[in-house]
Amino acid sequence: MTSPIGNQIANYVLEASLWTCSLGTVYRAKHQSTRDEVAIFLVHSEICQQVPIKRHFLEAIRSIEAFEHPSIVKFYDSGQINGRFFAIMPAFEGTNLGVELENQFQEGYTVQLEESLLLMAQLAEAIAYAHQNNIIHQTINPWSILIKRQPQAAGFPLRAMLYDLAFGHLQHKLLEISPQQLKQTLPYYSPEQTLGQTVDATTDIFALGVVLYRLLTAQFPFDVAETTDAILLHLNENPLAPSCIQSDIPPIVETMVMKMIHKKREMRYQTGQTVAAALRNCALQLANQPTTKLRDNVISLRTKLPTVEIDRLFIYGQDETARIFPLDKRVIIIGRSRTSDIRLPAEGISRHHVRLEQRGDGWQVSDLNSTNGSFIEGLPMQGNVPYTWTRNKKLQIGPYLLKWK
Repeated sequence: MTSPIGNQIANYVLEASLWTCSLGTVYRAKHQSTRDEVAIFLVHSEICQQVPIKRHFLEAIRSIEAFEHPSIVKFYDSGQINGRFFAIMPAFEGTNLGVELENQFQEGYTVQLEESLLLMAQLAEAIAYAHQNNIIHQTINPWSILIKRQPQAAGFPLRAMLYDLAFGHLQHKLLEISPQQLKQTLPYYSPEQTLGQTVDATTDIFALGVVLYRLLTAQFPFDVAETTDAILLHLNENPLAPSCIQSDIPPIVETMVMKMIHKKREMRYQTGQTVAAALRNCALQLANQPTTKLRDNVISLRTKLPTVEIDRLFIYGQDETARIFPLDKRVIIIGRSRTSDIRLPAEGISRHHVRLEQRGDGWQVSDLNSTNGSFIEGLPMQGNVPYTWTRNKKLQIGPYLLKWK
């Protein structure tokens, strides 16, 4: 198949392949005029004609366009070109967990314990949000997960994100039609999925449990390549306890993992919120206990990621010179008052004029019922309503023009 590198999609030129999964490939791309970078997910050409994708891919992307969660990737745009579906998302400076860990797992390496727990807690919160909005992923696996650095102000330097939430259920439908396409997903399937039964929130919790099991042991609970193997193992066998593979895994962690991957869905955690709370509580308890390092094959994903650049806010006055501020806090208040994080003592600026909040890969801005209002790209903002504020978009408050990069 001819490489699409160099081709243009919606004014963006594909520059390099970042990673490939069973459904498609993610490319780094750059806008041909502004040179802004994005990532573009391009569905494999042979899959685009499959009924679930052909009928529902664009609809699935639209189904999450209003979602706002720091561990769910948003899409800017989607469409079809030359018979292939695509979706455009923010440029990503990080790693795909599937890509990063395959080599590590082959060599028997595992991921640092507290790091694994906190990353999975972020993802549990993401699936809880999705479940509350009536979306079940159904095919969570390491290739679904992106890992990036985030500012230290967030409290934990890494952020795990689901990039394929919109079309996870379509991958599940493809498996029913063409099992050979999704062998990398099968080891994460719950017993009810392999038996063709209905899925629910605990299905995603099972898959997260398998990801956590792998992070801690470098092995699968059940290493399967065929649906029939999965059915037999789920019906007749129990997975090894993680401590049988890595003896220094604490009992509290083992109990939690085994509950997540319990064969009976009623015995698992029932919601993403309860999973996240259990994971965070476990990490907190372990952080307060002395630990003994029994093995040297533990890695931190922090060492695999580029250093994060702090976003910067550019504020232009009437003389068109820019004042530059680091956006080094999760929430920033801008206004005339001395209590504001960034003070702009000028006519037309209210005491507390706007509120900035870091969300995922970008920022949200809310006008705090200011006297003279705020404007994004010339359009007035409603008071106390959060607006997505993307990189290089112009925010006008009083005599000032604001942009972030």
